[in-house]
Amino acid sequence: DPSKILALTFTDKAAGEMEDRILQLLPVGTYDFWISTFHGFCQRVLEAHGLEIGLPSRFRVLTPTDAWLLLRRHLPELPLTHYKPLGNPVKFLRSLLQHISRAKDEGISPEAYKAFAETAVLEGDEIEVASERARLHELADLYAIYRSLMLQEDCLDFGDLILEVIRLFRERPAVLRQYQ
Repeated sequence: DPSKILALTFTDKAAGEMEDRILQLLPVGTYDFWISTFHGFCQRVLEAHGLEIGLPSRFRVLTPTDAWLLLRRHLPELPLTHYKPLGNPVKFLRSLLQHISRAKDEGISPEAYKAFAETAVLEGDEIEVASERARLHELADLYAIYRSLMLQEDCLDFGDLILEVIRLFRERPAVLRQYQ
């Protein structure tokens, strides 16, 4: 049954090639199958069901530049000290966004990052440990504020697409069964 086909890949080009191959195997007609990138699939799922986990039903996906601009607009509100050099307060924004993106790729939510910052076992003298703990808290707080800012503006970024679908499927088993 072609409506039961779900094929996911990393690139739009590969998705197009997969669709061409499947169409060659099926008789001529109209089919309701999903062939897309992982991010495209997740965006479609969240547009249909994101409200069930508190996400806006109509959201915009931020590009890396959009995300940088969002943080830049809210720079005075960001809890940055270590990562906000006086001479160039936006110097580390791209690197910080990449750090958050890597956390999302590993399935780490803002809440999990905060818990890590609280409980990480750190080595060194008392001053080094305090400095490192403060840096970890700064990163955790930034991640939480970045997520909050995005939701206030009805936005998600690419990392959110996959992370939030995983959360949706974990918190709403009925939705997961629908896609299984």
